[in-house]
Amino acid sequence: MNRKRLLICAAALLISAALSACGGEEPSGRTVGVYYAVNLTEQDALAGLITQREEVALPDGSNPLDFALRAMRETPGNPALRSVFTQSGARVLNVTEEDGCAVISLSEEFAGVTGLNRTVAEYCMLQTAIQFEGITAIRWVLSGASAQSGESSAVISAGDFIDAPLELVSARHTIKLYFADEDYRLVPETRSVVMRESESPEWYRQVVEGLIAGPFSGGLNPVIPEKTRLLSVTTDNRVCAVNLSRDFMSPVTGSSREARTAVLALVNSLTELPGVVFVKIRVEGEDVGDYFGSDLSLPLERDEEALGGLEYGEAAFDMYYPSAFGGAYIPVVRYLPAVSGEKPSELMRLEKLLSGAPPSGLPDCGLNLLTLESFRAAEDGGFDVIFGADTTLLLDSGAVSETALYAVCLTLRQGSEVPVRLFAGTQNLAPRLIGAAGDVDTSALTVLE
Repeated sequence: MNRKRLLICAAALLISAALSACGGEEPSGRTVGVYYAVNLTEQDALAGLITQREEVALPDGSNPLDFALRAMRETPGNPALRSVFTQSGARVLNVTEEDGCAVISLSEEFAGVTGLNRTVAEYCMLQTAIQFEGITAIRWVLSGASAQSGESSAVISAGDFIDAPLELVSARHTIKLYFADEDYRLVPETRSVVMRESESPEWYRQVVEGLIAGPFSGGLNPVIPEKTRLLSVTTDNRVCAVNLSRDFMSPVTGSSREARTAVLALVNSLTELPGVVFVKIRVEGEDVGDYFGSDLSLPLERDEEALGGLEYGEAAFDMYYPSAFGGAYIPVVRYLPAVSGEKPSELMRLEKLLSGAPPSGLPDCGLNLLTLESFRAAEDGGFDVIFGADTTLLLDSGAVSETALYAVCLTLRQGSEVPVRLFAGTQNLAPRLIGAAGDVDTSALTVLE
């Protein structure tokens, strides 16, 4: 990843001190060089910010690379310097080497190091690592139990930093990346990047590589096929041309919906940027025609309708789940194609309700254990739902809660008072529903008998 990071120049004395300390030299004797940030105030940083090396004693038997990176968390001896990890509490957990790249496992607190502080932290880690023979780059990855655990940087090398006065830099820009939720709807995730105004083409690279890396937020899913690499990205006459590796042609399931999600995520994310109206997707430098049902032969423009639901004509409906408190049912918005013909929309809702676990934070009432034997719309406008004959055994054993039955009724009725009749084989389940209602108004249940 050729991301340009901001490195602001400092006074000549600090620059010369830093330059004399690096340059790929292997630490000698019983010390290693550890890089810290110059301890300037925020206002002073506008005039100049740089890092500086400090020699730290190396304990017997220590791995020099691992020790030097871990030592960055310690308070430097020089009061003019500061650790880039102290304020956040982040620490280095482990260091490994892969083909000349130091892979640094960081504690989850590093997720709170943002903006210019993250840039300086990355630069300090890089400078500390590349002084060792054979190390030319770093990559960091978060470890821990937080939602952002697993966040990782691309490979970072010395060429990824810009030496530039701050006044030439428009320090912060916001980019918006679109990822998919469990219903394949596009959901935006906002990222903050630091870049020069003159480096605006780099925005496009950061958007595509951010999509490839995947979301930071819990509940969102990657949209670009795994192992896809960005080969190049250029803009000309309002068209952003994206050239991807052959891996883009191998979506996980090979479904048209998954493929369309990837295409729309690329197009809608890139057209968030100024000056981009169309996006042309190529693979290994070649034009792509049919991409699992999506036509990539021509540049594509932004699709605002996709931001509400990926399929044209999709309709929103509430899928109900019991809450952890008796009598309360939580509506969760879901999207399904509003089509007629093959299946009634009510049956599609029911199948979706029975197909998976409830959203995080809601109790599992056993909906996915119910076997749907038959479903029909009745002449009175209501619905007859016939579950497998073993449903009563599941209810008696507690594997399925009676609240699951009422959730089925609420999901099918969508706020109306249409009759919904539930059966286990030939047995009417209405008596079970009265108990399931809890504090809910039971007058609505009279239509079920």
